[in-house]
Amino acid sequence: RQRQMCIRDRPYEGLDHFGLVVQDLDAVARELKARNVLFYAEPHIIRPGVKGCFIKGPDQIAIEILERKPVDPA
Repeated sequence: RQRQMCIRDRPYEGLDHFGLVVQDLDAVARELKARNVLFYAEPHIIRPGVKGCFIKGPDQIAIEILERKPVDPA
């Protein structure tokens, strides 16, 4: 499976990303866009119950923002 984004084009050492969990990703994304934050990947459904996006953080570190909701097992 191919990754949807490529933040760096060469090997590196150290932290490449970290993640945060929020209750309402769409609301957080709207607020971040209003503040002119750069999105590496727009909010999208990763799998049932999980929506996520990536934004540009300091020093080219990506920040993953996730929203997790219970999935009906039926």
